[in-house]
Amino acid sequence: MDTDLKKRILAFDDLGILFHENFIEKNDKTFPEWDSILDIKLKEAKSFNSWFTNENLKLSLKNWSTQLKKRNLENWISSYNISKDNNKTIAIIMAGNIPIVGFHDLLCSMLLNYTCIVKLSSEDKVSIPCIVDFLKYRYTLFSNKVLVEEHKL
Repeated sequence: MDTDLKKRILAFDDLGILFHENFIEKNDKTFPEWDSILDIKLKEAKSFNSWFTNENLKLSLKNWSTQLKKRNLENWISSYNISKDNNKTIAIIMAGNIPIVGFHDLLCSMLLNYTCIVKLSSEDKVSIPCIVDFLKYRYTLFSNKVLVEEHKL
């Protein structure tokens, strides 16, 4: 497994930690600034989409936090031959009926090192950009890998 792929996996492992610590009562957070940012973004997401309750927002984080673990991610991708020099671009059109519903597509694409053009749902324009910002913070090579498109693809 190449070094960049290992770093991408660690960035998603950190995201799982952020998600986990956001829905549990814990005073000493691993990413305290990002935990606060995530709280604000979840409140914004709820205000944009009245179907997003606190319970289903936290449930989404909880479910993803159990999957976004280094060992899980390594086991999952070990069956695949992932090219180190992937120069593909993929468009991802996000749905907005469930919180963070398009995240799986983004996760797969980013692990494969694709450049992602993301069209956000009008019902969930807050959570995915927050996740992307955190991932860019943890792994700077993601900086040019995700572009959010506001207009028609």
